[in-house]
Amino acid sequence: MDLQDLLDRQVDVATAQGIHEYIRQRVLEEAQPLRKTTGFT
Repeated sequence: MDLQDLLDRQVDVATAQGIHEYIRQRVLEEAQPLRKTTGFT
């Protein structure tokens, strides 16, 4: 089972630097976190 199966949606994993500079800002604006942060580290 992979992450797409677990989330039941398409998943693309990349670093910000791995995204082409022409689309990077848009991709980062549309990115969805896997979970919400609680403020705890």
